Parts: sequence; C-alpha cells; structure tokens
Amino acid sequence: MNLFLYISVLLLFAQGNVFAQPEQKYEDILNNTLKSQSYEHKAEEAWDIRVDSVYGKAYVKSQEAEDWSKIEKDLPLESDDTIKTNPGANIVLSFDDKGIVRIEGNTEIELSSIKKSDSVLNLLKGGLVAKINHFLDKAFKFKVQTPTAVCAIRGTEFAVEYSSFNDETGVAVFDEGKVGVTPQHSNVEKFGGFEMIIKENTEIFLGPKIRKMKKAKLQRMVFHKSRLLEVRKKIKNLREEWKPLSEKRKLALRKKIIKQNLIHEGLRKKIRNKKLKKQSDITRTKRTRPDNPGW
Repeated sequence: MNLFLYISVLLLFAQGNVFAQPEQKYEDILNNTLKSQSYEHKAEEAWDIRVDSVYGKAYVKSQEAEDWSKIEKDLPLESDDTIKTNPGANIVLSFDDKGIVRIEGNTEIELSSIKKSDSVLNLLKGGLVAKINHFLDKAFKFKVQTPTAVCAIRGTEFAVEYSSFNDETGVAVFDEGKVGVTPQHSNVEKFGGFEMIIKENTEIFLGPKIRKMKKAKLQRMVFHKSRLLEVRKKIKNLREEWKPLSEKRKLALRKKIIKQNLIHEGLRKKIRNKKLKKQSDITRTKRTRPDNPGW
C-alpha cells in the first residue's frame, strides 16, 4: 500500500511539473515542428523551369517521346527532358526566380532530376554558363554531371563544359561562390574519388591527357565571362518579372507548344520528302532515257 501511494505521489508530481511548463515553450515546439514540416515539403518541390529565350535552333525530347520538338520561349520543362542545340545556337532557362542557366551551342543535356532537394543536370556534351542564387539550406542541392565528373554547385556563378571528342571536363567559378568537383568513371582511378573545392576566379580540368587534377586561375574558360554578363542581366530582370504558373497551366502550355511544333516538323518532313522523291524521279528518268530518241 505504501509503495502504491509513493508511486501515485511521484506521478502527480511529474504531471504537475509538465503542466506547469510555460505555454510559450509548447508554442515554440509547435512552431518549430510546423516550420520543419513545411521546409521538408518545400525541399521536395520541383523547380519551375521555363525557356526564357532562344537563339538559333534548339530541340527538346521527353523520355516518352520518339521525336524532337523545336524549343520556343516560355516552354515549361520537366524532369527527364533532353535538350540539344545546333552549333551557334543557345537557349536560356529560368529556374523559378532563383537561377538562370544558359545552354551553349552544339550541346546536349538531360534534366535528370529537377527536385530542389536533389537537382541533377546531365551534360552529355557541350557547355553551359549559370548563376544560381545561394540556397537557403543544405537540403537544397544542385549538381551538373558529365561522363567524367560531378560538380556540386553551392550557390554561385559557374560554367561547365564537356568535350566528347577528348573526354575532357572543364569547370570554372567566376566572381562568387564555389563548386565541389568529384571525378567519376574513367577519372576515378587516375585522380581519386575525392572532392576538390574550387572558388572565385578559378578553373579546373579533368581528362585522359591531363596528368594532375589541379586548380588554376581563370584562363581557358575566361571567354564564358562575356556570356555571364547576359546571365546576370537575365536573373536581375527575372526577379522583377517572374510570374508563377499553376501545374495545370504549365501542363497545358507545354502540350500546346510541343504539339504545335511536332505538327509543323511533321509537315516540314513531308514537304522535304516530296522534294527528295521528285528529285529522285527526275534523276531516274534522265538515267533511263535513251541517248538516241530514234533508237
């Protein structure tokens, strides 16, 4: 009986202490929990990626599509879209109102993941120049991956290029930020699998003809700086002009542009095939016509 009474008193005392805690503490706990849940949800959101401008000819193909569609301004892009540009062309992509990526000519790139918590641009060949605002937290990750390196972006002005001809990756950071560069595949055995951080006005190259993974002052990739001026201007205007779109509106706009361009491309192919057939028929007629009409 005494033991039961002793335990009861202890329980009442403990409960009294709990309920005696200030209400503010519970409010703080609740607010922190809500913030954490909201933040985790936000981190899983996808970037709203749209085509800001197009110069020259550029094309996009979704994972399910068989044909390439011509890229136009304002086209919303989705995860697993592959983009390619003709030599001399370029396109500029906006990532919400937080970033600008300029894709250079003769480039092929896949949007492997557009989740803010784990964004991956897979650069198959060519180059890009970008400015991504500093992320709010480490939960937001942005990578550019080439066949021989992974570039972890940490809010910065940077350029990445990959040459499929000599299997070489080049990475540069301009006036702000940093990039973590980790060799992969064929470069791991040669350079090791560790990450090297490059900072302002620095570049690095990795490839079979490069003996050592070494940071250097901006030199070979300095020509990207002129393109960066356009990117800076674009991102400044983006903050002022950005207008969010609902998922429904983005999907409708995407379908309209891609369907329209696929129809136009189909018509162009038909016209081109008719011309080729006509030329082929004329050539065949000339070859089969006898030299002597009276023969």
